Amino acid sequence: MSRFVWLVLALGCTPGARAASAGASHSCVVLVGGKIKCWGENYWGQVGQNDNLVRGDDASDMGDSLPYVPLGEFEASLVASGSEFSCALAVDGAVKCWGRNSSGQLGLGDNETRGGQDDAFEMGDNLPVLDLGTGVAVESIALAGSHACAVLADGNLKCWGENEGGQLGLGDTLTRGNAMGQMGDNLPFVDLGDEVLVSSVALGARHTCAVVGDGDVKCWGNNDGGQLGYEDTAARGIAVGQMGDLLPAVDLGTKQRAIAVAAGFFHTCALLYTGDIKCWGFGSNGQLGQGSNASIGNAVDSMGDNFGPVDLGADRTAIAVSLGGTHSCAALDDSTVKCWGGNSVGSLGLGDSLNRGLGPGEMGDNLPTVGLSFGPGLGAASNVFAGRFHTCVSGAEGGLACFGLNAGGQLGSGSDETNIGDEPGEVKELTSIDLGAGEVVSVPDAPGLGVALEGQTSPPHGSDAGREVVNVVCISEL
Repeated sequence: MSRFVWLVLALGCTPGARAASAGASHSCVVLVGGKIKCWGENYWGQVGQNDNLVRGDDASDMGDSLPYVPLGEFEASLVASGSEFSCALAVDGAVKCWGRNSSGQLGLGDNETRGGQDDAFEMGDNLPVLDLGTGVAVESIALAGSHACAVLADGNLKCWGENEGGQLGLGDTLTRGNAMGQMGDNLPFVDLGDEVLVSSVALGARHTCAVVGDGDVKCWGNNDGGQLGYEDTAARGIAVGQMGDLLPAVDLGTKQRAIAVAAGFFHTCALLYTGDIKCWGFGSNGQLGQGSNASIGNAVDSMGDNFGPVDLGADRTAIAVSLGGTHSCAALDDSTVKCWGGNSVGSLGLGDSLNRGLGPGEMGDNLPTVGLSFGPGLGAASNVFAGRFHTCVSGAEGGLACFGLNAGGQLGSGSDETNIGDEPGEVKELTSIDLGAGEVVSVPDAPGLGVALEGQTSPPHGSDAGREVVNVVCISEL
């Protein structure tokens, strides 16, 4: 299959389709017209307002009171959120990043934050566009803890920021982007093999995975929990001779191909062409959905046909998958959402704080769907995206409701409750987030089976005057 055909099949299912994203404790959306709004924790300026004020934990913060991120003459097509930083891609291919910059993750050749209270004149037109090289056209961007990657229009991949685990895929552990002369043409392409083209990329805390070629998955970086899927715990990408054609494809099973891949803290999931989901890496919270706390991918004979897909219930298939730090979620073909794994703050949306996926009988038809009412303003569930410890679900009527950890206002609920969703009835009572009057989130068409990778989206299904329309699928950006 050619790259062109792959992109047609996956349109609306790649990072280039992203119109919203979730970071560790903040969230962002792109509105029609190319403006961006962000809310949540803002200690490092990740909300981009030249201050450090939390937004979203009080009703007066949201709606028309929530300002646009000042990016100057910049029409955004997508937004991505890392742990404490954000980046946006413009319709003309320019990329701008703001927030924390301790490891050069903003790609500006220094370690200075942008967007905080001490950065009064560093946003807007004063915020530089990233230099990713001569003649480079950026197709999509993805962020994680403290590193970032850009998929280029020619199928190449560039990554920068923290590299302690080899997550940049450059055969060393040197940080990129924190000193002059490291970006632009001096930033190497990630070598994934001769004539291997990248369709999409997902970033975990310190590992990176890409869908390449006809649906193969390749992963590199930290591998303490087997999250790379190579039946060992050895890191890849930290030394010469580990990348390129020497980096194997992950064994997904006989004749299995991936539509997309998603990354959490220390686990990874692939959405397959069949609509099945397979997950590997750390399983301590049940996030692999196998009914145990065992890890997968860290030992011989643990991958491929040696483990089955996540049991989503009788005759159920997934149309989207999204990973948080220690939890996993899927939007299903019957317009419901199921989540499993870590649930100490209610991030599974089940009205309790019990983990799911740890024991026999917890998955399949025994795993409840997310408890949203999907009443007026939401409608039936259409998509899901997960932040580090929170989750948002979009509805067919264009609404968006979020639950889980809210310590930084990342749920956008206008409430200062620390958690929403760990008590009975809380999730059912949630209503759509108020993002302002007369605004519509910019989302493309999403034909057929798809998954949102690191924050991508599907189309809204209608809007009402005076209500923000959001219909978003995101993979966790940690």
